[in-house]
Amino acid sequence: MRILVYIFLLLLILHPLHAIAQIDDGWKIWNRLYNKSTERVVEGKVVDVGRLPDTKDRAYGIRLLIRIDSETIPVHLGPAWFVHNQGFSFEAGDRVEVKGSMVRFRGDSLFVAAELTKEGRILKLRDEKGFPYWTWKR
Repeated sequence: MRILVYIFLLLLILHPLHAIAQIDDGWKIWNRLYNKSTERVVEGKVVDVGRLPDTKDRAYGIRLLIRIDSETIPVHLGPAWFVHNQGFSFEAGDRVEVKGSMVRFRGDSLFVAAELTKEGRILKLRDEKGFPYWTWKR
């Protein structure tokens, strides 16, 4: 009986530690998506600005729909707080140039941005290896 009490107490202590180990900044998936081998530059007009919800609803990311010729592609920038802290905002009609990586995620194609140019200003989102500037995990 005493051993069962010790096992129960041990599990009680370890369970919260396991949960803490699972805590992430909410961007872990997006941090790993960039693929240098599919990197290219696209230029077009913003047709919609949307939010990407964080899995824990603490923050949201910015998603642009950009019209390139006859195609519209979703462009994932990064956390809104990071983009806004760089002094950038977006609205439909903005002309942008985006360097990024076309990837597949959950069956959909999306463009993960590394750098965006708007009105001559450059928003750097990822370093030369594709790691996001908003995270310290490089």
